[in-house]
Amino acid sequence: KEESSAAKLSKKRDKTVEKVEGIRQKLSNVAFSSDDFNALENEKIDLENNVSTLQEKVDTLSAQLEGRLSFNYSDPVRGFDRSKVKGLVARLVDVKLPKHSTALEVVAGGKLYQVVVDEAATGKALLNNGKLQRRVTIIPLDKVMPKKVSSAACDKASSMAKDLNTTAQPAIELVGFDEEVRSAIEYVFGSTLVVDGMKAANSICDTTKTRTVTLDGDVYEPSGLISGGSNNNLGSTLTRITQLTAASKELKEKKARLKTVVKKLESMSSQSRQYEKFSAELELAQSELSAVEKHISQTSYGMMKDKFDSMTKEVDDATAEVELMNKTKDEKCALHHELKEKEAQLTQDRENRLKDTESRVKEAKELVAEKETAAREAENESQELDLEMKSSQDDVNVACDAVEVAQKALDAAKEEETDTEMKVGELKAVWEEAKAVLDELEKKLKLCSNEISSMSKEKSKLIKKAESAEIEGKKMSIKITKFHTEKGKAEKFLKSMLSKHSWIETEKDAFGVAGGDYDFEETNPQEMSTHLQALKAEQASLAKKINKKVMGMIEKAEGEYTELLRKRKVVENDKKKIEQVIENLDMKKKVELERTWKKVNKDFGSIFSTLLPGSNAKLEPPEGFEVWEGLEVKVCFGSVWKESLSELSGGQRSLIALSLILALLLYKPAPMYILDEVDAALDLSHTQNIGNMLKTHFSQSQFIVVSLKEGMFNNANVIFRTKFVDGVSTVSRTIGSGASRSRGALTNGDNASSKKRRGKAGQQGKENAAEIC
Repeated sequence: KEESSAAKLSKKRDKTVEKVEGIRQKLSNVAFSSDDFNALENEKIDLENNVSTLQEKVDTLSAQLEGRLSFNYSDPVRGFDRSKVKGLVARLVDVKLPKHSTALEVVAGGKLYQVVVDEAATGKALLNNGKLQRRVTIIPLDKVMPKKVSSAACDKASSMAKDLNTTAQPAIELVGFDEEVRSAIEYVFGSTLVVDGMKAANSICDTTKTRTVTLDGDVYEPSGLISGGSNNNLGSTLTRITQLTAASKELKEKKARLKTVVKKLESMSSQSRQYEKFSAELELAQSELSAVEKHISQTSYGMMKDKFDSMTKEVDDATAEVELMNKTKDEKCALHHELKEKEAQLTQDRENRLKDTESRVKEAKELVAEKETAAREAENESQELDLEMKSSQDDVNVACDAVEVAQKALDAAKEEETDTEMKVGELKAVWEEAKAVLDELEKKLKLCSNEISSMSKEKSKLIKKAESAEIEGKKMSIKITKFHTEKGKAEKFLKSMLSKHSWIETEKDAFGVAGGDYDFEETNPQEMSTHLQALKAEQASLAKKINKKVMGMIEKAEGEYTELLRKRKVVENDKKKIEQVIENLDMKKKVELERTWKKVNKDFGSIFSTLLPGSNAKLEPPEGFEVWEGLEVKVCFGSVWKESLSELSGGQRSLIALSLILALLLYKPAPMYILDEVDAALDLSHTQNIGNMLKTHFSQSQFIVVSLKEGMFNNANVIFRTKFVDGVSTVSRTIGSGASRSRGALTNGDNASSKKRRGKAGQQGKENAAEIC
């Protein structure tokens, strides 16, 4: 009967193995890599997070710059080409290094927010019909006059900066821009040098007569003016524009990559589902195979067969080892004889070589003695030659010094002779020249005497003219005094104008520039003054009707609106992140539940088949539901699956409950368990199966089991028995039979220790035993 049951189980195992191999073949045929798919999934999550962060950064920077850099206009004519309007100067340049942002913003000043257009006609059209919402200054590329620092000034500044261990560069070289708007950028940045350091900036400005700006925003003008102070709010605009450009570029790249990854995931989704399907089938088939193999190993026939196979393997291994050792022995013996022969030969060769060596050593000693004698003689001769050579060298040195002295004296004499000849020639030329001059002076003396007489006559005339000129000079001095008075008044008026109007200091470089905003030759100051008075009168009349606080309220409302938009964006982004986290947690929860279900289901079936051989049990979701939505217990006896647990007996339901509890405990094993009469309602065979199951499935845990049945004691390592003896409760300890079958069991025989305790009951009762596995 055991052999037929084992044959059936072997046949079932072979079928299961064939099923597992078939599923593995199908799985290998699926062109899908779970590692690549998971890597793409992780990359998609990272890219989505990066895109969200970059989008938030771009929105924040855009909101911060919107108030300063907003330039909205309507098409002045139908079909207007908007490419003619290049935009604000601030949006047309890129700062190459962030440390130059403050200096470049000071260099540009108010021109940073001026609008660049292709020609003057476009600018006029915008001003007339563009419905501009604020006042702007327009730079037409066809009319603007570029300003450049001369190459000589640049070279001089660079040389001075190098001497002062610093740097000096034209401002236009520190920004990037399109060649199309070069003339406008040169107009804004071309006339200024950016210098690292106040001392160097001051020196370069004084030397090259060029406007210089330090990295901290201090300005040195050729006229002597110096501007500086706090720079907390400087450089922020250009820095944020640079950050916005970089963030927008990176956002575009991340979105493109995210799109590519999503396409790849969509193309792999069908293969992923097929791979997961085959993987699930393979895991079920493997669990079924392991259950069959466990069932086979738990039968007595299977255990004997395993023991027979292991012993056969040990015999084969021992036989192979004996053959190998015999072969090794023969090889070692042959090697031993060979080494013996070589040892004798080497001994004879060593004696012969020693004799030869001794004879050669004797000859060498004699030769060394001869060589030592010759060496001593050669050393003596060498010392004599060294002394002679040193004396000869001293004589040569003395002779060389004498030759050098004589040569120097000869050279000095030659130079003196040459100088004397040159002086004689020069004196002769001077004498001839002086003689010629003397002759000419005598001729001129005669002419001068004639001229003196004529000049005396003219002197009287010039005296009269001098008197009249003195009168004119007094008149001019009066005019000069009046001019200085007017100049002082003008300077006081200029200082008051500079204190009242700060824009004059920024825009004064453009004063008097032909074609600019302050071309005084084309503008009539008298007409402008009259127009200004009229505008002031109109402003005074309108001020009584207009609430001036409205503009402040509008700016405040716009700021609050911008802040609310930013907060809403932050809330939306947070909402997306929370939803994404919830989705990820749900996914992880489902994966963990499915993994737990597979492990518990596998152990549940294995434990139940051990407790009740020939049967099986499993946990599976109801039809139309998933694992995380609920599970049902299914029981099989033979090949028939029961429809309901109500068809089972009380003992079978107890085994089902015990199997499920132990399978759940096996998912996360504990070091110790206590079971109190779990076999009370079970037959003796089931009690013995419980003991076998604990030994098989919980080999790493310790159990304290309270039981009244002998079937449970067979697998115990230690047994404590309690009973009444003459009205006293007695506890005895014995080594169980399970200890002899394990390697780590106690080897001491039966040890008994009794602990007596006075009890109230006097009759002897039934035994109660606690086993420790």
